[in-house]
This record gives sequence, structure tokens and C-alpha cells, in this order.
Amino acid sequence: MKLLRSKLLWQPLEGKARPPPAAVMLRDARHHRSPNAGWPEGAMAGALNVRLSGPRVYGEEIADEPWLNAEGTEADATTLRRALTLYLRAMFVLAVVLALVALI
Repeated sequence: MKLLRSKLLWQPLEGKARPPPAAVMLRDARHHRSPNAGWPEGAMAGALNVRLSGPRVYGEEIADEPWLNAEGTEADATTLRRALTLYLRAMFVLAVVLALVALI
């Protein structure tokens, strides 16, 4: 349980106080156009304190989608590196858990 409360998952990675990633996910996931993609996108937006999804252009059409974590900052190359680091850490934890389950 300590891992779930760790800095990686529940506290800001940097800067000022903000809602924990789980709170952002629970608040914003249902606003995503995909019933499945909103959950991981909302969690990642909260963990990285960036806004994701939002309005965008597909060819000639404008998709006026709501932002996930609208109060977050604009994503940049540093955000991408942080996202990949977070993803790799999560996959490592998953691998450890699966290995432990396999031993049971």
C-alpha cells in the first residue's frame, strides 16, 4: 500500500500542489470521447500535470473535445520523456507483481 501513496503515483512530480492523478482520472475520464481511453489518459494527464486530448483538427474537420486535466500545462518534449519514464516504472511494477503471482 505504501507504493500507491508514493511520490510517483499520488503526489506532484514537481512544483505546486495539485489534485492526485487518481482524482484527475476519476473527474475527467468520462468526458473523453472513448469510454476506454479516458481512464489512462486522465491518469497520465494528472501524473504529469499536463492537459491532454482537447480540441484538434482532423483534415478539414475540427474535433471540439474537452481537455483532460484542463488546468495542466502544455505538453512538450520533456513531458514525453517523463511519460515514458513513468510508463517504464509502471511496467516494471507490473512485471514484479506478475512474477510474484506466478510463484504462488
